[in-house]
Amino acid sequence: MRELVPVSVKGLALDSNDSPVVLLEEQDGDRVLPIWIGVFEATSIQIALDGVAVERPLTHDLLLSLAEATATRVTEVAIVGLRDSTYFAKITLSIGNAAGKEELQVLDARPSDALAVAVRSGAPILVAGEVLERGHVRAEVDENEDAIRKRLEDMGPDDLGKYTM
Repeated sequence: MRELVPVSVKGLALDSNDSPVVLLEEQDGDRVLPIWIGVFEATSIQIALDGVAVERPLTHDLLLSLAEATATRVTEVAIVGLRDSTYFAKITLSIGNAAGKEELQVLDARPSDALAVAVRSGAPILVAGEVLERGHVRAEVDENEDAIRKRLEDMGPDDLGKYTM
């Protein structure tokens, strides 16, 4: 079984092209994993992080409402792969049935959508160890958040290189 490392969403930043980057911070370490995402997903994540109430549900809110209505809960989100500078994620659901038993179902997802669902549901966020090792930037102990953001602003998606899994 592959190692899964707990992370949390440290925040969002913009790179030098004003592309949004979500920053995942290792909970028991000093690595930060930047993942480039779309503007709409970044907005959705930031709204959830800030606890902003919206008048009408966003897509990720709707997904969680649907899950709740069908006795389903998000148990975890995992970033499980990195191929050709593209990250891959899984959302694990626990689905209740009429007999009172729960069944686990794992869904493929874009990392941005998986993270938006995780920050709304409070589900743990995990990253495969090899993915974190390949894609991380090191957050030095004396380095503040502005310095990390500056380093990310100077990076682009191609700086991660091409990977095969």
